[in-house]
Amino acid sequence: MLLTTLDTFIQQYGVQRTYYIAYSGGLDSHVLLVLMTALRSKLDLRLKAVHVNHNISPQAKSWVQHCHEVCGALAIDLISLVVDCQSLAGEGLENYARRQRYQQFKQLLAVDEMLLTAHHQNDQAETLLLQLMRGAGLRGLSAMPQVRVLGKGWHGRPLLVVTREQLKEYASINRLKWVEDDSNANLHYPRNYLRHAIMPQLQQVWPAVAKTLWRTAQHCAAAQDILDTVAATDLTTCSDMTLPGRLIVSRLLVLPPSRQKLVIRLWLQQQQVLLPSTAKLQQIITTVLTARADKQPRLAWGEVQVWRYQNYLYLLPLRLVDTQHLVYHWDCQQPLIIPELGVLSATKQQAGGLFSQEPITVKFWHQATSYRL
Repeated sequence: MLLTTLDTFIQQYGVQRTYYIAYSGGLDSHVLLVLMTALRSKLDLRLKAVHVNHNISPQAKSWVQHCHEVCGALAIDLISLVVDCQSLAGEGLENYARRQRYQQFKQLLAVDEMLLTAHHQNDQAETLLLQLMRGAGLRGLSAMPQVRVLGKGWHGRPLLVVTREQLKEYASINRLKWVEDDSNANLHYPRNYLRHAIMPQLQQVWPAVAKTLWRTAQHCAAAQDILDTVAATDLTTCSDMTLPGRLIVSRLLVLPPSRQKLVIRLWLQQQQVLLPSTAKLQQIITTVLTARADKQPRLAWGEVQVWRYQNYLYLLPLRLVDTQHLVYHWDCQQPLIIPELGVLSATKQQAGGLFSQEPITVKFWHQATSYRL
């Protein structure tokens, strides 16, 4: 069954692309590596393995050696990467390590190449429960998609329909040898707590709980797809075609608040910035969008800020801006985009104002040389 599941996935997403197998040396990724190697002779696949050393465990170097030996025996190239998990900057170790790992994967993938990870049905169930505990919405409750964009390529999870028990059975029958990470038993980590303390109790009452939660995640993903379609249509309506990247406030206000949130979330996602918290997003709706036209409300989080100017909503960086050398030549006909600060536009008046038929030069007054947005 496992080989058939993997074969179906590869046939669906393409035999011709290069596949990278994320190989930690643990049981799950070892089974995926062996299965993909078995498919290689049948489908003539281009395969590479990639191992990430987080330098957290004292056994990290021995795991790297183990992965090299296994890949050598299977005649598959192994790319060994190293990430620094010593400076967490207040972030939890588990999340930080994952973020650093996927940043490495993202940089590795070329156009249309796909990274494969060995996430399975039990992982999906645990992810759904973790998202419930965080108060996540539909997108979070959709858990892990089977395929998603990652950098220039893709990230695939071909074993999501397979249980952890099936992988263990395959490894036992085929006498595979894998490494055991001691940290996987540490109940300090939320996922481990769910896996070892909560899921066994749930399975005593509901033996098929992993499959049931996996199915729930699928339902949430289907509902989220519908919302994404609605949001994409609304975003097109609310976007200013004359100046890509800004939203028209009056068109946003026509929508109910729930759809306003969907539009703003999608707008921010497309600009690849850290999404605001639920509270921050609500503030954008209740204070920024509804402010009087003569106000210029702003709301900041992370490294960015949303800024309303007249009937438009802008996304700008939140940083010190050196304007000393900024000089623009402007014909006043189209809005002047100043990436470091915002947009300058001209409006024709019946009387008064500045009139020029020639391009004007825009500079900044430098009593101070930098401004805090």
